Amino acid sequence: AQKNSESPLQRKQFLHRLKQLINIRHHPEQYQKKTRKTCEKCLFLPPAVFEDLAEIPVRVELASEFRYRKMVLDPNGLVIIVSQSGETADSLAALRLAKKKGVKTLGIVNVVGSSIAREADNVFYTLAGPEIAVATTKAYSTQLIAGYCLAIQFAKVRGSIDDTQYAHLIDEMQQLPDKIAKILE
Repeated sequence: AQKNSESPLQRKQFLHRLKQLINIRHHPEQYQKKTRKTCEKCLFLPPAVFEDLAEIPVRVELASEFRYRKMVLDPNGLVIIVSQSGETADSLAALRLAKKKGVKTLGIVNVVGSSIAREADNVFYTLAGPEIAVATTKAYSTQLIAGYCLAIQFAKVRGSIDDTQYAHLIDEMQQLPDKIAKILE
């Protein structure tokens, strides 16, 4: 297994970009997560982290069902669209509907320059690499970590965690590659 070769500068740049994704002045009161069926499972763990750390209610919806439901969206909320390719028709339709209703959107996608990346108000690239299959382990893992990163950052911005807790949680996530490698040995 490969050791984590990320430099301190790369970590600092990542954390800076993560902070830029979160509009400090925007404190959503509710998050909506929209996803395709293959990404569904990666969305059920981060909501608990969002609710526990940032103290924000989260509702997870499948993108394929979102546009067919008469759903009330909080205009002060945030809709997070999760897609491996960034081109999934159902996810794009959910994104466009959220934007039409005036709700801020964040795309979590793997592919730079994809439709969701271009159309969302903000984008979090997972950079998992090329897809070999529809549901890939690396795409799942990076989407899961992206959800955790966002939850931790929102908690920090909202004052739900202090600098020490924040640093500890980020450090624990940065150690994951080495911990996984150790398990696989």
